Amino acid sequence: MINSHLNELPPHIATAVKKLKKDEQQRFFYEYNQNKLKHDTGFILALFGFHYAHLGKWGLQVLFIFTCLLYVGLIWWVITMINCKKEITHHNTTTAQNILNQIKILK
Repeated sequence: MINSHLNELPPHIATAVKKLKKDEQQRFFYEYNQNKLKHDTGFILALFGFHYAHLGKWGLQVLFIFTCLLYVGLIWWVITMINCKKEITHHNTTTAQNILNQIKILK
């Protein structure tokens, strides 16, 4: 089970997780699964203009909606659709790194 979850992680994080004890690995994956964002949900939200809310970037979300109402943000929307997967992957990588750091600090 743990090996299948390791495939989702970037190589440097997967290597670090493999070095953890079994109970620490289980805690890592529990917290990671609670906090990771799904790409398909992010894409659907981006389609309707709510991608930044999904990422927790509320200031950008308000600015995005405001510019879209002025039709200036349509170009921004197209760029957001293109970068959606990359932004969610970055968020998930950062989340995994933060959880890993917390577990290492608590050792």
